[in-house]
Amino acid sequence: MKNPSYLISTVVIIMVSIVPKMGHGHGSAWNRPESYAFADSIRGNPTPWCTLKLAKQLGNSYEVTFRSIKPLDSAELVSTTDDGITGARTWVQTPLSKPVAGKNSKIWNVKARIPKGSTAWFINVQSGDLVVSS
Repeated sequence: MKNPSYLISTVVIIMVSIVPKMGHGHGSAWNRPESYAFADSIRGNPTPWCTLKLAKQLGNSYEVTFRSIKPLDSAELVSTTDDGITGARTWVQTPLSKPVAGKNSKIWNVKARIPKGSTAWFINVQSGDLVVSS
């Protein structure tokens, strides 16, 4: 098997939420539920409700694995073929197949094909209104 051109295996706990078209500033973040769910999940527990465990790319195939104590309802690939400042790029949101739960129901896998010419991409998963990004 060829070595993946991109492979991250996290040794630290990561939780990132990138919400397309969210805007910038305090109000934008205060109106979203992610930061509140994060704070609630780490109160008395060192692990957020959802964390990225693995992200790997081989050619135009991208696969991510999350650990989530909440069920993941949907997934989308967010990608762009533009260059330059992130906020000035046109981002395309492509629905993906529903995340697949592993034998351990807290482990969820998502796969995507990266569109030709893409310069940046990530996968968002959702649990209700909550968004977590790869």
